[in-house]
Amino acid sequence: MQYIPLPDVLKKISGFIQEQNEKIYAPRGLLLTDPIERGMRVLEISVYEDHGCSSSSPSSSSMSSACSTAR
Repeated sequence: MQYIPLPDVLKKISGFIQEQNEKIYAPRGLLLTDPIERGMRVLEISVYEDHGCSSSSPSSSSMSSACSTAR
C-alpha cells in the first residue's frame, strides 16, 4: 500500500472544489463550500436567489423552478 500524505490530498480536494465552483456552480447561482472549512462534517451548497430571475415566492424551491422555466 502506498502512503499518501493527508495535507496533500486535502489541498487537491480544495483545488478541485474551487475549480468546480468557478466552472459549474457559480454560473448557475450556486456555491459549494469546501467541507474542510466546516471540519469535514457537512457538504454545504449555497443558493444565490438573485441570479437573473425574479419570483414573488421567497422559497428557494420556487426560485429554482422559476429559473428553470425561464431559461
